[in-house]
This record gives sequence, structure tokens and C-alpha cells, in this order.
Amino acid sequence: MNTRKTIHVKTELASKVRLVLMASAFLPVATACAVEADSFKIDFGIHNGGSPVAEGWNVFGWSTGDVFGPSNLSYVCSNDRIATNGVVTVGVTAGSYKITARNRGQPSDAAVYPMAPVYCDWISSDNNPMWITLSGLHPQTIYRFKAYAYDDNNTKSVTFHQWSNGKDLDASVSIAYQKGTEFTVETSPDIYAAELEIVSDRTGSAEIHITSTALISGFELMRGRDWDPLEILVDFGDSTSAKLQPGACQFYASESEDPRTCTFGGLSPVGSSGEVTVTLSRGVETDGKKIITRDRDNNGSGASCAYREIYPCYNLVRDLLIAQVPSMWIDVEGLTANAKYQVVLSPYDYNNSKAYTLADWTTGEEVKPQSLTTTKELPLTVETPRDIYAFKRTAKADANGHLKLKLSSNSEVGIAWLELKYLKPTGIAVIVR
Repeated sequence: MNTRKTIHVKTELASKVRLVLMASAFLPVATACAVEADSFKIDFGIHNGGSPVAEGWNVFGWSTGDVFGPSNLSYVCSNDRIATNGVVTVGVTAGSYKITARNRGQPSDAAVYPMAPVYCDWISSDNNPMWITLSGLHPQTIYRFKAYAYDDNNTKSVTFHQWSNGKDLDASVSIAYQKGTEFTVETSPDIYAAELEIVSDRTGSAEIHITSTALISGFELMRGRDWDPLEILVDFGDSTSAKLQPGACQFYASESEDPRTCTFGGLSPVGSSGEVTVTLSRGVETDGKKIITRDRDNNGSGASCAYREIYPCYNLVRDLLIAQVPSMWIDVEGLTANAKYQVVLSPYDYNNSKAYTLADWTTGEEVKPQSLTTTKELPLTVETPRDIYAFKRTAKADANGHLKLKLSSNSEVGIAWLELKYLKPTGIAVIVR
């Protein structure tokens, strides 16, 4: 008797986390005023008032001695686009490491350089990681986190990531500062600034991980762009990041008879709950038959590897997950109830020519089966369409936000990639005479 279990792998949709690296150049003041009035601002410094605070900024003080965190301070924020209830709480921690504050006194003249109070002081955990936590935000909302970092005594680099579920998201930005920088009336406010797009979770919280030299002088938080409708591309294969198609979510799993499951978070709430779970399971549960991973590149020795530098979508088709039975269930959960989606699914296996059938089983019965025949060792060129061997159909989620598809063949059946796009409801014009 087999003991059934499901392996969950948590990952994030990198394509939804946009980074913008701010220019570190000297610009005229008339064009360089990048500090936004419509933002929530924190200026880190010494807690006893030994550091100046920029006008319009909130101060987050810290000891000049090495002390452990965490420290959490709440601030009034009247901008209802940023805060849900008029309060934003900022937390600082370095885990098991200590944090200190310093005021270098440079730049010193706020009359000449208005950003002097921000850049002259900072908090740091040195070369140990540090985290900034934000709460009181709108749930599942896109924000722009703009960090400032400078130490007049040192030339170093700081890197900022969004932290989620115990790991960094793929996107990051860095600030490289030069000690002894001369700040004048013409120096850009963004000379040592970088902007990262972050997404708050369901509780209205977000966390920023600071690495390399973990140092921050201050930050601005601004409301970001509106969500685009859900669009998710899932690349099935193994866990090697080099095999992941850019912009896709990585679905990987060890070989097993059990269903394979991946959950992708940080997604658009326009068409999803913010998290989408995809599960693959055998259509026929035969003992000894598994869901397996195959890479047709074969570490550079397979026939398909000749197209690695030629075909833009090579990583989508190089590897796949295969059910060692004639059918496979594909379940998608976390969608919007009763919403419609465009589904594009490719079963292509470079090593095999096959005939496939795809049907919608969301209602519990087979709906609109489609047929597709593929030819092995297809020559791939820069102009080969991504969906040359793919099913394309419209499917409607059930009242629980669930889609269920069945992929079948006359032998083993596999899946290379899957794309889902939320289809916004179209309005119906009613003419009354």
C-alpha cells in the first residue's frame, strides 16, 4: 500500500516584480528633484537627536552602540493610498546580529543640498543581513520602495531585495557609493538611491532584505502601478535555474507516484487570489508508475542542445514532466470564481512524436476535447512560434476558482509549459427604446 503525500514548492512570479535602478549622476537641480511629496518617508539616524532629520521625513532612531533588534515604530500616515488606517509600522532587525547608527556629518549643509540630513547618517549591521518590515499597507498592492544609502567614510555596495516566505525574490537593486563624495547644489537627490518594486502580502505587510553591506540611510514608500490582469507562464522541468524560461514560474519536483504541486505567490489579484497552485497527477494510478522529469538537452549532449542559443523559447521546451501513464490531470486553484481564462498548454517532447488530447473536466465531465499531433526533433529557428505545438482554449473556473484539465495520449504523456491569462468580462450594451 502506497502512502500518498504532496510536495509543495513555494516560488514567486519574477516577472511581476519590476526593478528600476535610479541614476547615480550629477544633474541640475531643476530636473533632479526626485523626492516625491506623495510618499511616506523614513530618515534613519541616532535616537538621541544627534542627527538631523530632513523636512517632511519621519525619524527612526537607533543607538550608536551595537545593539540587537528588533525595533518597531509606528507613524501617522495620512496618505490613504499608502496606509489602510492612517498608520504605518516600520520594523528593523538583523536577526542574531547587532545594529548600530552613525552620523558622519557629511554632507552637512541642508541649505546647499536638501538631502544632506538623509545621507549624512545611517543604520547598519555591517556585512550581516538586515531586514526592514513594513505593515499597515493595503493588502496585495504594488508599492515602490526607494532606498538611500551613503557612508562618507567608506566605498561600498548595498543590495536590496524583497523578502518573502523565507527567501529573496528574484528582483533586486543595488547602490554603490563612493566615500568622500562632494555634494553641491547640482548633485542629484538620487545620487545614491535605488528603487525596488515590492508587493504587500494579504495582511498588508512587506519585507525588504538588505545584503552585501547592510546599510540604509532612509527610504521613501510610494504607491506603485495598478495590477495588470493575471498572466502566468509555468515552465515545467527541474530545479536548475539555468533551465528556466525568463519571465516564467518554475515548476519542479522529484520523481514520485504522488501528485506534484507548486504554489506561486505575489500574483495579480485581478484574476486570482494572489496565489495560484498548480497540481499534476497521474490520470491512471498504476503502482510503480511515476511523474518523472526529463531534460532533452541532456547536459549539452542531446540533439536539442543545438538550438539553445538560437530559439528564444528553448528553455520552455528543453525539459518537461512526464506521467508514465497515458493521461495526466492538471489542476489549477486560486483563480477567481466563475472567471474565464485563456489556457495555452504545450505537451511537446523533443524526443517523441505523439498524438494528444486535451479536455476540460472542471465541471466533472469532459468538455470540448481537442487534438494535437507533434513531430519529434522539430528544427527550431529564431522565427519558430512559441505555440507551434500547443493547445489553446478558453476555460471557465468553477465557483471555488478551480480549473481541471485532462491531457491524454496513447502512451506516456508530458507537459512542457502552461500559460494562463485572465479574460476580463466584456460589457453588454443594452438599448432601451
